[in-house]
Amino acid sequence: MKILLINTFDTKGGAAKFCYRLKKNLDKNNIVNWLIVKSKEKESSLQFKISFLQKILNKILKTEGLGKSTLKELKGLPFWDQLDLIHFHNLHGGYFNIFNLPKLSKEKRCVWTLHDPWILDKKNVLVPEYKNIFKGENKIFNKIKKELIDVSNITLVTPSVWLKNKVEKEYPNKKIELIPNGIDTSLFKPINKKEVREKLGIPINKTVVLFVANGGKDNIEKGSEYINLVRKHFENFLIIELGGNNQYVESEKDMAEYYSAAELLLFPSLAENFPLSILESMSCGTPVLAFDTGGIKEIIDHEINGYVAKYKDENDLINGIKFITTEKTLSQKAREKIVNNFDEQIIFKKYQDLYKKIIN
Repeated sequence: MKILLINTFDTKGGAAKFCYRLKKNLDKNNIVNWLIVKSKEKESSLQFKISFLQKILNKILKTEGLGKSTLKELKGLPFWDQLDLIHFHNLHGGYFNIFNLPKLSKEKRCVWTLHDPWILDKKNVLVPEYKNIFKGENKIFNKIKKELIDVSNITLVTPSVWLKNKVEKEYPNKKIELIPNGIDTSLFKPINKKEVREKLGIPINKTVVLFVANGGKDNIEKGSEYINLVRKHFENFLIIELGGNNQYVESEKDMAEYYSAAELLLFPSLAENFPLSILESMSCGTPVLAFDTGGIKEIIDHEINGYVAKYKDENDLINGIKFITTEKTLSQKAREKIVNNFDEQIIFKKYQDLYKKIIN
């Protein structure tokens, strides 16, 4: 079994982290694989090339990947003839020509994990914040994209029931599998709070609220506006913000320490699918407070291992903080939920089983 993984990045963002860990798992199980990305940072990754003209064309026409011959580029890879299956992840970012998908899916068996709702044409089924993420796309391109996916021979995978239900309505004839995201629970595990706070220079006697988002507080879709609300109501709390240019933590080992040092992860994101940050925090025994959006309720059991606040409800968000900081049974239950359901060995086994089913 020989697999090609395709994604926008190999390090930045949840999709990149999951895709790269999947690659390492395939390596560990002696399954030959390659990873090709738009933006490369890992030595083991390959990279798509995008010309300046192609970038300009994408921007002017508000489309994705026009002007590229993705099929020709892939067929030029030295291992193309050996491939049994191609596993797509994020295909947006201007590096992949979606018009090549029907022919490509006739040449090779294909799986596509949907880390977000990009393939949905009917954006009205999404919260406004998700619609904003894709608002720069040409509406005609969206229609054509849907038709191209419809005629492609490809198995779709969604990490959440939330997204699966929406994709099924727009693509009723497609094979759609449900496989959640997973994390390394042996890496993301509880660490003694006193010891890790001393190491990180965090006061022992403070109630610590952690906020994590790519782009930090500048990322509006991650609900950074609610940080000041928490500061206003809980003046004695210490809020640690990670993810911005000056606070980006690349090491997962270091992230596990920050999760363990906090009383709770504040995750007021306004548009989500099945976020890794919530899995990581809960695996470290740190309960999460999040808004009810996307597949979040499929991870957090309300008032059992965390708190799911009503969408954009400031009062309920404050109630959630009060609940988590006074309820002492959440930590162990949060850890148990992730270990029993979302350990990456469980999840990656499901992907290998899917590969075998499709290839055979």
